[in-house]
Amino acid sequence: MKIYGDNEKKSYIRLRSKQTVLPLFIIIPVVLAYLFGMTSFAETIYPVPPLKRDVTTEEETVNRPVVWIDSVIFTGSTATVMVSGKNANIIMYYLMVQEAGKTAPEAEALKENGMKNKDGVFLIPQLTEGVEYEFFAAAMDDDGVLSKVVSKAGTASLARNIEIMGKSYSGLQSKEEIADCTNTPVEITINGGNGKKVNSIEYIIADTFVSSEGMIEAIAVKTQDVTTTDGTSSVNFSKWSRYDPNNKPTLIKNMVNYIYVKITDGDGNIAYISSKGIWEDETLPLASKIEDDAKETSAEVLVEGSDDESGILYYYLLVKDPIDVSTVDSQTVKKKGMKNTDGKFKVTGLSKRTRYELFSVTEDKAGNISEVKSGTMTTAGDPSAASVPGGSSKPSSAPGSSSNVAERTEDISIEDVVGETTQTGVPYIESATEGIAIGKKTSGWEKISSEARDAITGSEMVINMNGNMAVPDFALEAIEGRDVNYYLKIDDQYTIMINGLSVLSNPRGIDVRIKRKSEKISSELITRVAGVYPYESFSLNEDDFGFGVSVAVNLGEVNAGRNVDYYSYDETENSLDSLQTFVADDKGIVIVPALYKTDYLMVIRGSSKNTTEEIDEPVVIEADAGSEFANEPRGSNKVWIFVVTTFCAFVCITILLLTGNKKDKK
Repeated sequence: MKIYGDNEKKSYIRLRSKQTVLPLFIIIPVVLAYLFGMTSFAETIYPVPPLKRDVTTEEETVNRPVVWIDSVIFTGSTATVMVSGKNANIIMYYLMVQEAGKTAPEAEALKENGMKNKDGVFLIPQLTEGVEYEFFAAAMDDDGVLSKVVSKAGTASLARNIEIMGKSYSGLQSKEEIADCTNTPVEITINGGNGKKVNSIEYIIADTFVSSEGMIEAIAVKTQDVTTTDGTSSVNFSKWSRYDPNNKPTLIKNMVNYIYVKITDGDGNIAYISSKGIWEDETLPLASKIEDDAKETSAEVLVEGSDDESGILYYYLLVKDPIDVSTVDSQTVKKKGMKNTDGKFKVTGLSKRTRYELFSVTEDKAGNISEVKSGTMTTAGDPSAASVPGGSSKPSSAPGSSSNVAERTEDISIEDVVGETTQTGVPYIESATEGIAIGKKTSGWEKISSEARDAITGSEMVINMNGNMAVPDFALEAIEGRDVNYYLKIDDQYTIMINGLSVLSNPRGIDVRIKRKSEKISSELITRVAGVYPYESFSLNEDDFGFGVSVAVNLGEVNAGRNVDYYSYDETENSLDSLQTFVADDKGIVIVPALYKTDYLMVIRGSSKNTTEEIDEPVVIEADAGSEFANEPRGSNKVWIFVVTTFCAFVCITILLLTGNKKDKK
């Protein structure tokens, strides 16, 4: 054991005091730094991970597509599977089907061995009835990144249905409704399912709608009188007729046909199915009257008609100059005339004090065309007054005029004077694929529709709306069910795109107004989603177009190649739902779907192909204390940290030195 003298002991105590006190004066500033929010200095002593905002998680999610199965719809042994995705520019969807209970495939195996397409809609035939299947889906983006595999199960149903005019009916109809009209005999196909399970298939055809099994049996035991235009004929429905696939029944002429089917299986079980009404109408409608109210250069013409069967669908009117002596038949009036659904026509661009010939026909819902009804009208005014500058007697027609007056001379046609100046509110074809007229010759929806009806598959027409935001029903009918495209140019930034294949039968007129800069999405909500990134918002005026449309948005060449995150606004939740990420093309145009009436937001991220500017860094959003978006703690000030630390260290050393010197002197 060592024994220290007094001097040695004092020196040892002073040394221990210095070793104990000095670290305290170093630790104290660090503690103060934490207490007063000076975390930058504190973190140099003890680093902590920075706070992360939701944007980081969002960016990681965007790098991997997310996919889900919307629905699996069985029609007998066929299944239709709809797959959707988001958070990436998805270029391909993959699907695989196997019996339930088997091992799920990996994404790579799904890509290599599964079905694939770009729209996510898969048709899977020849499934075994009554077997449960599991459907596996995945997607890949344009960077080659695969999503996780998702699945959905379902059981193939028994294929029992009535097929007629391209429609399928697989259950009892609950509402009286006319589904189709035809003017030609149509066969009825009945599917009873797997032949081993079906003992008999029987049917009746009636002009009466019923919705229960008991009422169907009541119809089957009595005779019905079917009234037709040929008189009253008795049709015996006193018993069920056995269905023969080699000698299929057809619709009964000139009546509404409701088909009722009874299927009996091998165990004696009975199933009933029925169809909606189909009107087999071979009776011509009637064009009965033409009335006119002619002014100097315009006229209002009323066409009347009737149809006791399926009813009138369209009225047509053709206005001709008497000099034109070409033959007029019902098909000519339909092809060259104006068309509407109420028979009220406004004709413009006429000459003063001139006699015109009027021709009209009607078309019923089954497609029958009436005989031609003719008449004449004479406009008022001074016959010497010229309608065209230069004293020509040629009638003038403003762009979009419904006048279809024929040529007066061989060297001048009505199309030559239509659209010399663009009249606001009158649309015209600005550009189109080969074979379609453009410019002043196409002013007005009647002429646009005429070009559309004659357009071949794959045709495209850019229609300058010219301030007109209404598209009439007959313009949509001109492309109905065909691969013909309307590009409705609203202005230099917005264009609405409609493909005829998406237009259902008997479409109604639509309103294509677009409101720019959403009034419903708050700036606060936009800031939370967009941050400092540029954005564009818009909303549609139409509640429901009745078919799918897309909107092409010109974001400018400065944004060419950039990613555009697309959101829809949920007004009930006051939130923005992420739909998909798109990429602007070389001109800065992005095409987005507009599924329903709401407000939409596009946030432009990423770097442009036209600039070296990078804007993909995390967004710093200014926020108040406590905000979930604040990623910088309060009170960061490295200068004050340095001053306080230096001062504390100086005081510490001074005190220790002074204390030590006094004790040494003693």
